[in-house]
Amino acid sequence: MGLNLPPPPKKGLDIIRDALGSLVTQPESAAYAMAAEGTENIVTAAPHKIYFVGLEDIAAGRVLSAARFVGWRYIILSRDDPRAAAELSVDDSGGNLEFSQVNQGPYVGSTIEGFSFAEGLDEVQTNDYEVRLIKIPALYIIGLWLHGQAGEDLIIPLPPTRPELHPLTTYSEEDFKAAIQGAAARRLEFDETEQS
Repeated sequence: MGLNLPPPPKKGLDIIRDALGSLVTQPESAAYAMAAEGTENIVTAAPHKIYFVGLEDIAAGRVLSAARFVGWRYIILSRDDPRAAAELSVDDSGGNLEFSQVNQGPYVGSTIEGFSFAEGLDEVQTNDYEVRLIKIPALYIIGLWLHGQAGEDLIIPLPPTRPELHPLTTYSEEDFKAAIQGAAARRLEFDETEQS
């Protein structure tokens, strides 16, 4: 029982290494900053799937059923310190793996916090969960989605998050939807008003 990560794609790590190798020569990139400190202690860890949910789906009351698999994310560590996240994109069939981006920022460290929080949950001690990342960019939400094998799903918003949500707290899909559906509807209204 516990947290599980699905087997990553076979070529994923090679694609990331090649991309980072070309980025270390670009001073504005996260890879350049890490390479300046030395590459001997840099490793990738915890590859997990990325799922995307659109604003219209949230406003219509769909969350996990509307989540679309869009890629893979690897945490890049330097001496056990989370430094960046490298992402690979996939096409609609889940294939055609390509390098997407490497990023730094608060969600890199909060992902590790989220993993630690999730490992301590009573539900995780008694059930198996696949760890996924869920992104709702229109609402500035990133969270861990613990996909239960028995259909029991939990969502853990990562900090920083919206004021309607409490970071590093477990939500059922219904509670998560109830917390953010109004914000999604207001954002859609605002977007439509701006366009007209």
